[in-house]
Amino acid sequence: MEVAITKAKARFSELVRAAQNGERVVITNYGEPAAELVRCKPCKRKGGFDFKKWEETRRQQSTCSRRRRRVRPS
Repeated sequence: MEVAITKAKARFSELVRAAQNGERVVITNYGEPAAELVRCKPCKRKGGFDFKKWEETRRQQSTCSRRRRRVRPS
């Protein structure tokens, strides 16, 4: 299916569903193919929350904020 970019903006959800169903969706700009919507592979996600990564990020941000503090004169 080929769709002009202006019409693709208005029908984006419908076009994504078509791509999910395996249909080839080509978005054209002035009649020339500009992009193609294709079905992607499902993510292999573990699921859940990564507490170790969160704690590491929190610690890095807190050390950065301590370095940026200015000493105010009394």
